[in-house]
Amino acid sequence: MKTLFLFLTVFLCFYIPSFAQTNWVVYDTINSPLPNNTVYKVVSDNSGNIWAATFKGLAKFDGSNWTIYDSIPNTSYALKNLFALAYDEVNDFIYVSMPGLLIRFDGINWNTWNHQGYSNENVIDAQGNVWMALYSVGVGVFDGTSISYYNTFNSPIPSSLVADIEMDNNGDFWILAGDGLTHFDGTTWTIFDTSNTSLPSNAIYGVGSDQNNLLWVHGNLTQNSAFIYTYNGSTWTAFDTTICQPLNAFSFIESDALNKIWIGTYGEGLQMINGLNCSVYTDANSPLPTNYILDIHITNSQTMWIATQLSGLIKVDLPVGVSETPRDEVFGIHPNPASDKITITDFPGGIVRITNVLGVVVFSADFGYAGSVEIDINTLASGVYTVKTMTGNSKIIKL
Repeated sequence: MKTLFLFLTVFLCFYIPSFAQTNWVVYDTINSPLPNNTVYKVVSDNSGNIWAATFKGLAKFDGSNWTIYDSIPNTSYALKNLFALAYDEVNDFIYVSMPGLLIRFDGINWNTWNHQGYSNENVIDAQGNVWMALYSVGVGVFDGTSISYYNTFNSPIPSSLVADIEMDNNGDFWILAGDGLTHFDGTTWTIFDTSNTSLPSNAIYGVGSDQNNLLWVHGNLTQNSAFIYTYNGSTWTAFDTTICQPLNAFSFIESDALNKIWIGTYGEGLQMINGLNCSVYTDANSPLPTNYILDIHITNSQTMWIATQLSGLIKVDLPVGVSETPRDEVFGIHPNPASDKITITDFPGGIVRITNVLGVVVFSADFGYAGSVEIDINTLASGVYTVKTMTGNSKIIKL
């Protein structure tokens, strides 16, 4: 029997059996024709093709074959810095943006329209209009012929520095521009901020709606902490941070068919909220190659695609690709709950890791023998932890 004292450590990459490795696929410039490892946006079309807008080119992937578009035929335009991407499922159009230019591709023909600034995000409304989050310009709207603008001069938008625009299931727009959150239903503008809501801060990091059209808002509370609120059209409700602390980074919010909320962040990985359960996936505890996520997209077939900075495009099959439930334990932990020490029995040997609810490794040691081991947990704060071995995982409660 061996006693080890806990020490803080985080490994950049290691194997954890609770993740189905074969259901994570990373596509990059080494193992695929992807034109660049910085992927800004990803969408899917009616035929199930995946489209990825990258730093150097537009990629189409049908699951087997790649088609790369690096320029617009019969023009001088090279396709680069493709910051925004959207799919018009009614007309089967791909809209992609590079600085100062909106581009439409119908599978055969390319059309372009010049505009002010550059777009961080494109969304398509029910009429086929393209709404663009134009940084330093405001919101641009393309009606199929021309582009008009909403800015601080002709609308209540607090700032022309538009970071994001999202559309909910009602067709309403939610805009991140300056302080608070801007809502536009096509007729009326409403600014939600600390003056008229229970939001604790006006620094909003991300917004998205779930399958029930509940709005999820992610923002910054202080320099080192964040918040999540939901909005049902009348009431703002704070997310229970005793489940897990929201990540303190700019984010991209999607929901899957089971109404799990997925929050991709720029710098802190991927967070999943499922009712009273919460998981965080990073490059330290999952096959995710980087914590710098630029976009996430969940297809109708329940495949999640993750666009990253410098690490390519990641495919994750849901729900098995990112299991939030540990494998059946094949070892015993006693006592549980525990206050000072735990003993692992029927231990298969190898590495033992303990992670907190954020997925951060708070203990790691390599035991080169099977049998039983004793671990001192005195320095852990009270709460729920996961003990991970090469054969399975088990939850423990620290008193």
